[in-house]
Order: sequence, then structure tokens, then C-alpha cells
Amino acid sequence: GEPCVRSIKFISLVASVQIYTEESYLPQVGNVIGDIAFSTDTEKLYIWNATGWIEAAAKSANNAIALNQAGELVITTGTVRWYAPSALTINSIIARIGTTADATVTAVAKKNGSTVATISITAGQSEATNNVGFSMVTGDYLTLDVTAIGSTNKGADLNVQFLYAFN
Repeated sequence: GEPCVRSIKFISLVASVQIYTEESYLPQVGNVIGDIAFSTDTEKLYIWNATGWIEAAAKSANNAIALNQAGELVITTGTVRWYAPSALTINSIIARIGTTADATVTAVAKKNGSTVATISITAGQSEATNNVGFSMVTGDYLTLDVTAIGSTNKGADLNVQFLYAFN
């Protein structure tokens, strides 16, 4: 074949970036989709979406910690504490047992000694989820009480995960 030359049209992908001393100074006209603004009073980054400024934020990934009771389950008041390293929100609790019980297994999550959630694994099942939403600040702690177990088959190897995101 014969050589040919093709014309390619390039589009600029760089939006303007502006710094403002107050959020109220963010312009409401003359913006282009994708414009970026930083407000020093709120220390937040904003992106123009054609109708207004939206706060730019990284999606917060879930983190997890686990409290466990190894071996055959026993009713117990939890003494092991997990301390929050920063402000965070617990958004889900997942309880699993390695050996199922012949009755409902119940665990009570406590924050600073007060009940914040109860999670129950139905007899014969190995997992339960409780979608909760409670906040913690640095120094708050969690404990886990086991308040109900099976009668003959008590259940074994309880693992309770607390999924959280930093605020």
C-alpha cells in the first residue's frame, strides 16, 4: 500500500484550577465541566459538574477489625478491647461461626460499655450480618459479649468483623 497521513484532532483534558479564600467565592457562572477549585477556609477541593460545585473526595474504603472467641462457645462478658485509632463510623458487623449451633448464637457489641448492636446467628446457620451505623472517636473502644449459645451443639470458633470507614 501507499503511505497515508491522517489528521487527528486533540482535545485538551486540562481543566482550570483556582484557589479561593472562601467557599462562598466559588464562581457560579463561566465554568467548564471538570473545573477544579480549592477553598482555603474549608480546606476542600471542589469540581464543577455543569450545574454546581461538588466536593471532591476519595471513596472511603472499608477497614475491618475482628473480635474472636476460639473453640467451643461459652457465654461471656467481653474484656478484650479494640480502641478506635481515629474518628470513624462502623457500618456493618458480620458474625461467623466455624461450627454451627443447635440454637441461636447471639453476640452484643458494646462501645465504651454500652450496647450499640446485637447480632444473632440462627440455629444451623454459620453467618449473620447487621448493617449498623454508629460513630466512634479516638479512644472509644469496642467489646463483645456472647449472650446466647447452643444447648447441646454450642457452636465454635466465633469471629465477629466490624467494617468501618474513617470520617
